Amino acid sequence: MLLLSELEDSIDMISRVLENISTKEEWLEEKSDYLADFISRHARVIFSYTGMGVIPAKSIFLSLSILAPEKEYYLKSASHLAYHYLPYIDDAGGVVLLVGSAWERSELLRTMDALNIMNTDYVVVVPYKPDDLTIKKIEKDRSLIPPSAMGISEYVYLALKTAIKSAAKITGRTDMRMKRLIEEVKSLSGLQEYLEPICRDISSFIHDILSSKQPVAILYSPSMEAPALLLQYLLLRQGVLSVAMDFSVAPAENLDKFRVLAMYTGVEIDLFKEVNFRLIKQGVKPYYVKSDFDPVTNQLYVLIAVDSVLRTVLKET
Repeated sequence: MLLLSELEDSIDMISRVLENISTKEEWLEEKSDYLADFISRHARVIFSYTGMGVIPAKSIFLSLSILAPEKEYYLKSASHLAYHYLPYIDDAGGVVLLVGSAWERSELLRTMDALNIMNTDYVVVVPYKPDDLTIKKIEKDRSLIPPSAMGISEYVYLALKTAIKSAAKITGRTDMRMKRLIEEVKSLSGLQEYLEPICRDISSFIHDILSSKQPVAILYSPSMEAPALLLQYLLLRQGVLSVAMDFSVAPAENLDKFRVLAMYTGVEIDLFKEVNFRLIKQGVKPYYVKSDFDPVTNQLYVLIAVDSVLRTVLKET
């Protein structure tokens, strides 16, 4: 059962997450400018990642694909980039490597060797203070290392801020949507009020699955992938068997053995209706998390809600 005090704690946690972003605002502003300049000067840009760096990588990839489709964007894991791509192409374009954690140190070092050997233009975002050997591998003017470790919400904020600035540079757009997005990422104040119903839905779902012990299937629309992947990761850390799938590949059968959560935005409601129809035919009634945010900023906003609720419910830092 969802307690009012717990919902209030989740809202308070959102304030703490926003405060963490605010304390790094100067660094995030400066480095998002740097990344936007890097991205805008390349005709082809590869967003690569290790570990949980996949979440900010997917966020920036999707945002730029929506806002500035004039360029070529690719999404590749660091291992795929190092083993199967860089050795076989003359000009990879620009590579933005988004590192997940220190656990992927070996993968990072191998990828740095490949980037340097192939003389590739790159920049590496490391969300923690790396060890001396790693620092030696990365040229100083190509590495972005925050003054203190970045949490996942701060990381996705950096990715989103970078994507919007890059799109403005690439396209020269000054339409209402672009202006609104630029203003939104300048200030996240007041976000708690808008996220309260989403926190309530996520909290109810979390309580249900922790008490039922059933495996979880998280089905998501494109702009919900980042928060869905974070939710899956945090549930797996709690020993809850979890899978996350895009609506387009979700199976129409055998999901009756799962607690199903569908995540989508109002813009993508037709995608939800299609998958919901298939689920109902199988006797599955999903929980759902719906937002009415712009699909671009939605990735950050709902991820902050997931991050805050899970920290509260699971008492994690």
